[in-house]
Amino acid sequence: MQGNTEQHQLTLISQLCGSIAPDIWPGVDKLDLFTKIELPKGQKRKVKERLHGYVKDQYALDLLDKLLTLDPSRRVNSDDALNHDFFWVEPLPQDLNHMLSRHNKSMFEYLAPPRRRGPIQQQQGAPGAGPAGGPGGQVFKIEPPIFKYLGSFFTKDGRIDREIEVRCQKANSISYQFAPLLKNESIPIATKAKLVNSIFLTTLTYQCQTWPLTQVLKNKLVTCEMRCLRKAVNKTRRDKIRNETIRAQVGATPVLQHVENQQIKWFGHLMRMPTDQPAHWAYNSRYSGKRPRGRPRRRWSDSVADILKGHNKSLCETSHLAVERR
Repeated sequence: MQGNTEQHQLTLISQLCGSIAPDIWPGVDKLDLFTKIELPKGQKRKVKERLHGYVKDQYALDLLDKLLTLDPSRRVNSDDALNHDFFWVEPLPQDLNHMLSRHNKSMFEYLAPPRRRGPIQQQQGAPGAGPAGGPGGQVFKIEPPIFKYLGSFFTKDGRIDREIEVRCQKANSISYQFAPLLKNESIPIATKAKLVNSIFLTTLTYQCQTWPLTQVLKNKLVTCEMRCLRKAVNKTRRDKIRNETIRAQVGATPVLQHVENQQIKWFGHLMRMPTDQPAHWAYNSRYSGKRPRGRPRRRWSDSVADILKGHNKSLCETSHLAVERR
């Protein structure tokens, strides 16, 4: 606070953190200057409301709220601040590569006037001329590179990195809201496991049946999962406890195992579908053309084949078993 005087400084603090009173800060009335300085009264705490427009990250906002606490006994210390979820997200909010990846446009695109969204309406023109926007009646439409449909994100290049990122963000929000329950030692661990399996896990793995997961994406899912499970056992990464030990203590279903089970179930449904169904047609379609240079993109069938390989089954053999189940 950049107050001109000590009185002005306390006024600015009260406008942000609330009035300094004994019910908020026990024992403050025993300080020498409490009765000598005119303290503002009736001020409500507005830390999150004032900083919400400047701090977009919810974890950072929560950490600032705990640091700007009037009562020193309730204010977090340096160790608790370093153990906050803000410093354990992946990627870190202060990661330079992650911050620069959001700015994927050149300065000329930012300086250019905004383009019209949606289809261009037809205008009256000369006889024989097509609609406005292009020769021969062609109407231009600017399509966004990412669009959302039924809770899933579809990108122009077909990758699911953005989808996994959104799933992790939503699951982290659920974990943050459940933190008082997960950290409560009076609640049985079996009840916490039911909360994790029924709400957190389903939010994290929504529509996971068709995810072609790479190792990088798997690591992101596991990181998000373990952040929630550590809260259930009141542990942090600084305790250096293996993930398998924490999973065994909680008893929740591992996220990768849940994804594999869902993908195997969907593969069986896909094999038994009638041939006129769009999903069955898309799975068996093959497109002509030349593949670009480089390593082939990982397909969903590759993920299923890797799962079946762990059970000593091939993709062809499993497809026949699924069809015979009819």
